[in-house]
Amino acid sequence: MPTTKLSRLGDGFKVGSPASISDKLAHFQVNDEVFTIHLDLLLDLVSEWPDLFEFTHDDENREPHYSYDCDDGPYVVRGLVYWIYTRDFPGDETIREWDYPEEWDEGEEEEPLACSLVIELYFFGWLMQIGRLLDEAMNFLFFQYKKQRIPPSVGRINQIYETQHTSGLKDFCVDMHTKWCIIDWSALGIDQLDDESGGYPTAFLWDFFVRMGMRNYKTAKDGSSAENCMVLKLRDYHEHWDKRMELLCPCGSPQEGIHFIIE
Repeated sequence: MPTTKLSRLGDGFKVGSPASISDKLAHFQVNDEVFTIHLDLLLDLVSEWPDLFEFTHDDENREPHYSYDCDDGPYVVRGLVYWIYTRDFPGDETIREWDYPEEWDEGEEEEPLACSLVIELYFFGWLMQIGRLLDEAMNFLFFQYKKQRIPPSVGRINQIYETQHTSGLKDFCVDMHTKWCIIDWSALGIDQLDDESGGYPTAFLWDFFVRMGMRNYKTAKDGSSAENCMVLKLRDYHEHWDKRMELLCPCGSPQEGIHFIIE
């Protein structure tokens, strides 16, 4: 049974808070691969683990062991370990050394693999109730798409809409398409969604049409251009909490600057 060590995950590792950590470890088994993480770093992020992990105890070393069977492979937990020890997300060059779904490498994004992994980590953070991971994943995606000024590709949208719960990430996805949409959906009737949606999830199209209607109403009412009437603010997509219900980032402060918005 292979064990992932830090040296296999990439260079530049640094231990985050707390500043001083003990030697206590936790082991995460995902299918046939085991990841070892300092327990103090985990407890700094979340107070308890949800039921998706099966918990057992290592009687010999008295270390917790968590098992997780999934169809997707261990890449999400590998990304989680990378983030815990670097407070950053791996780029495409690093991810190419891992096993990952082939469809991740499609789309117009400059770093499609990184975007796909961060989307998966966003929803994994939601399952694990790690508020800091949710907001840092949202930061990464916000600035990636702000830099390119493009909406997410179809593959990324399908990833985002695979989950049933609402989220700031879904809102951001719809808002970007509403602001920068280059597809003419005006001729597409509701009865044609399933046949002519071009691979877009039907739930996304419903959200998109509602947002387009709101945008068009605002445009007609105040005379602004379609793009300029939408200013996307990072704070609107954040969870803004951690396990202590503390504010995580400066984007919601009154001094918020242009760095945190897309005009």
